[in-house]
Amino acid sequence: MRIAIIGRSRPLLDAASNLLNQGHQLLLVQSCLPESYYNCPIDSYINFCSINRIPFVDSRAINNEYLASLDLDVIISMNWPTRVRKETLEIPRFGVLNIHYSDLPRYQGNAPLAWTILNGDTTAAVTAHFMDENLDSGQIIYKELFPVEPRCSIHELYQICDSYVPQVLDEAIHRLTTNIYYDPHPHTSVHRSYSRRESDLRIDWTSSVWHLDRIIRASTHPFSGAYTFLETRLRLHIFFAEPYKPPFIFSAVPGQICLIDDNSLSVATSSRFYLLRISQLYYYSQDNESSLLPFCPLSHNISTRNRLV
Repeated sequence: MRIAIIGRSRPLLDAASNLLNQGHQLLLVQSCLPESYYNCPIDSYINFCSINRIPFVDSRAINNEYLASLDLDVIISMNWPTRVRKETLEIPRFGVLNIHYSDLPRYQGNAPLAWTILNGDTTAAVTAHFMDENLDSGQIIYKELFPVEPRCSIHELYQICDSYVPQVLDEAIHRLTTNIYYDPHPHTSVHRSYSRRESDLRIDWTSSVWHLDRIIRASTHPFSGAYTFLETRLRLHIFFAEPYKPPFIFSAVPGQICLIDDNSLSVATSSRFYLLRISQLYYYSQDNESSLLPFCPLSHNISTRNRLV
């Protein structure tokens, strides 16, 4: 097939390499500045195109006249920062494919993996679908489902989804020629998901320990972590925590630091018999405001007189 690639992420680059190995023709690769957490600098796309002698375009603007001149069978888009217009969608013979990290039409829209964790889902998916003028609503071509472990983090979900992208696209391209599409888990209703703000990552200690555990797992690497404040003076970023049932009954105000050791704090929430034990805690120092540093409770003279707010 004659294919153009439009995207910014590492999995798409891996899929492009796989498509070349399958004998498909890549006539264009287009990318632009990626998000920092993609861990895929634009130089990765430039080098890939240089090695494989593929025309490369570094621009957010899509040149429809140039795309039309390539006589394309399909365009594959992933993590593109702008809406792909109708004029572009009508250029390839089959259409424009998109990869979405959810069990579409569940979580059409933004932050699907975060909402997968926050809502306690037990399954997730990588879905290949046609793009149309609406958001993530086109015909599903192929979907790969997988189980979500009970305490899976968003970092782990991204790793799983990333690993599926080459095979999902390979199968989707094959199904274009057969016109036999595969959706093993069809939904009868749409579930729209919306983006999350930085303020949504702040810990509310009056919530249950189970809710806070989900927020932390949905906000950890590659993102900046859920956050709280030591009293009101120091912002702390939490990358790993877990519900912990201490060997004693306790009474404490939510946010109260109840247990301390070299590497962790155990903090009261609204859950009566459980604390939240935090073991990956970071902060920005006054001398280094660009990099997070590990926070050691004992070296900062933290005691059970302190609270997180």
